[in-house]
Amino acid sequence: MIQPLPAALLQDRLIAMSQIARDQEHPDVTIPLQPSELQSCSARTSSLSFMHDLLHDEIDSFCKQVAAENLDRRPYINWAVKRVTRSLQVLWPRSRTNVFGSNATGMSLPTSDVDLVVVLPPVRNLEPIKEAGILEGRNGIKETCLQHAARYLANQDWVKSDSLKTVENTAIPIIMLVVEVPREVISSSTSMVQSLKEEPHCTHNEHGNDSHSDAIQLEDLSLQKSSGINFDSSKESKSVRLDISFKSPSHTGLQTTEMVKALTDQFPAAVPLALVLKQFLADRSLDQSYSGGLSSYCLVLLIIRFLQHEHHLGRSINQSYGSLLIDFLYFFGNVFDPRQMRISVQGSGLYIKRERGCSIDPIHIDDPLFPTNNVGRNCFRIHQCIKAFSEAYSVLENELTFLNSDGESSSKPPYRLLPKIIPSLDVSNS
Repeated sequence: MIQPLPAALLQDRLIAMSQIARDQEHPDVTIPLQPSELQSCSARTSSLSFMHDLLHDEIDSFCKQVAAENLDRRPYINWAVKRVTRSLQVLWPRSRTNVFGSNATGMSLPTSDVDLVVVLPPVRNLEPIKEAGILEGRNGIKETCLQHAARYLANQDWVKSDSLKTVENTAIPIIMLVVEVPREVISSSTSMVQSLKEEPHCTHNEHGNDSHSDAIQLEDLSLQKSSGINFDSSKESKSVRLDISFKSPSHTGLQTTEMVKALTDQFPAAVPLALVLKQFLADRSLDQSYSGGLSSYCLVLLIIRFLQHEHHLGRSINQSYGSLLIDFLYFFGNVFDPRQMRISVQGSGLYIKRERGCSIDPIHIDDPLFPTNNVGRNCFRIHQCIKAFSEAYSVLENELTFLNSDGESSSKPPYRLLPKIIPSLDVSNS
């Protein structure tokens, strides 16, 4: 069983920027983040600087678009979460349901699933019931809480037909389902969302920890208006995908969420980089850990280690997003070798030499919360991710030829770079 670090020790291990000196002795200074020929070519400096500016503006626009779409989506998520919460409280009145993961850290895309963890009272046991009690009957035998919840939720009329499935042969078993938010709720929420946009105090911060008063007001309004709704699939509806799990000693979702918030407080540029790179990986179906891709948590840790590296080279951690993206693609596409380099963000961060024969995991990324846990152990497609980063860097490098020495594009406006490496952005803006 994975044992968490004590809170005091954890704080010592997390990066404190005030304590990080630009130590020229740090091993990072010997590892390049840019190709040597690019660093020594003054003729391309102007074009490269212009490319950085173009990319920065595009990344900034992309993040604003994501934030706007997430704001539109928030009422439907609130509605879906409230429905699940109230249904599970029918089974376990003292249960609590919490959102964790990217929807809690502010790094979710509009297409992201919503991760929920159900915290049961201590008297409940996640193991199958050994023997039926007087009030439990036959269904009490050999049924886990996850199975019990899945059976109950499958009968709810707001759960999309045939969408519910359970995944139990994993470290953290989950219920996957799609909630259909009916048209009546959408209509009632539209005006409320518009008012949220118009009120300056209802804005997302970089972690998504916005004021919940309007969301709660909207939630109550929606539930009142939909209390007598007949869920007709022929009506227009909004779908919200949920992954539901149960709290257990090995479930670290809530702790991980808080830790990621702390890291992104110290490295704010991690948020826009994560959003862009998540979309980049999603375009290539490399963003899901169950299919061997890079999980959101793995990606965030790679980005944090990269930003630590930038800092050790004496660069500002708040520099152009375009510059950071190009450096990230170059380093993880052309320099980083997962067979030899183990990643740790503890302290001021290190690339640790992997000893041969110690592990067969495709990539080793230390979990800051649980030092013995390798969060990259399931990423068996890491070399496809590395190849994708390398190819994207080459695409952007080739685009330098379209930028003349005066920092102007030789192609007709609008000249956009991100769609060249993230094709879905071209489709969404066409």
